[in-house]
Amino acid sequence: MDIIHLVEGNSYQLNETELPLFKKYLSQNTQIPARIINNNLVFDDYTIGSITVAKTSIIIDPRITGLTTNDYFEMQLYSEGIVSDSITALLKQTTNYGLQENLVSLFIDCLQKLVKKGLDGSFYQKNEYSNTIHGRIVVDKIDPVHLAQDQLPIEYTLHTLETADNKLIKLALNKCRSLIDSNDLHQQFAQVAAYFENIQVTPQEESVIQQQIKLEHTSHMNSEYDLAIELSLKILKDIKLNMQGSHVLGTSFLVNSNDILEKYCRTVLHNCLTANVIKWETPHATAKFIIDNVPYIKSYVPDILINYNQAHNTTYALLDAKNKDISDHRKIGHLADLYQVVYYCQSLHTNMGGLVYPTKKEIKPTKILLNNFADINFYAFFVNFALPLKQRNLQLCQEVSEKFLLI
Repeated sequence: MDIIHLVEGNSYQLNETELPLFKKYLSQNTQIPARIINNNLVFDDYTIGSITVAKTSIIIDPRITGLTTNDYFEMQLYSEGIVSDSITALLKQTTNYGLQENLVSLFIDCLQKLVKKGLDGSFYQKNEYSNTIHGRIVVDKIDPVHLAQDQLPIEYTLHTLETADNKLIKLALNKCRSLIDSNDLHQQFAQVAAYFENIQVTPQEESVIQQQIKLEHTSHMNSEYDLAIELSLKILKDIKLNMQGSHVLGTSFLVNSNDILEKYCRTVLHNCLTANVIKWETPHATAKFIIDNVPYIKSYVPDILINYNQAHNTTYALLDAKNKDISDHRKIGHLADLYQVVYYCQSLHTNMGGLVYPTKKEIKPTKILLNNFADINFYAFFVNFALPLKQRNLQLCQEVSEKFLLI
């Protein structure tokens, strides 16, 4: 396997052998944020993760100095509400893994804990005619035909492991089977897969099973099920896998680092602040022009609104997350970013605004003095990914609360 590392924002030149294989894979997975231009595999802005086709594996690392794909994976899991202390600890041990490898590794680790506690099953009623009594006789179903054969209608209870939850996990396990390269992980996989060996399910049942899980809201005796189900759903949704028989043609797990950072910052503040933290569901129109009788609308949507008043279209404070490398401090507060947030503040009648940057070191919130906009309390905030998740989240909330007078 040829492993190529790219930094986010770069492309890869495909050779004559790779070109037709990648073209075929992308044509079969049109939602993948990549395209081929002049034999170059070009990724959409802010794309990180991995894509493997045949014997070529391309890993796209984050552009932010010091940050790894693990940092973004942890942010993504936190935003989706499925992060835990055990996951955070495991991520620290797998800093060299890609997003896909991390997801599979976390899933297998979760299932090891699940099977140790035992699989949850369910009970169902079985009805049949029999000449041996091993249940309740259903008197109102007795008929002469079966009596002549010495058979009585009986009803009894059976236990099964073929629940919707176990079937979903089995589908995710089947998908992971072809994605594991590590010998250690192969052994762990085999151990957990044995517990699900007799559970029968086909890929065609996936949508029905997912709908059933949403409707049932099953309460589990085994506490590991909730995380196992969330990780199963993520594997089935986010990993794009193409197979030909038992042969893997291609696989990918690509995400938008900018979206992940934005959702993470908003989720942290939403979870930690007493103030209401939202983002509009749809952008708001802010300008319009007409050319050749065709109207064009310009709109905007801030990343984070704090105590937004819909009736008056005002907000107490707002923030925009910037997934930019500011290891060179001169890059803090790019002019376009400053004007963007100033415009947001004026449009929503607030004097509290700021930018949020990821970093790998401690930087205190910095007030940015704006010429001609001195009335705006404008701050740059920094999320320190050198800190553990809980400490990092708490620090961001405390700093925003203090600078925006939310305490």
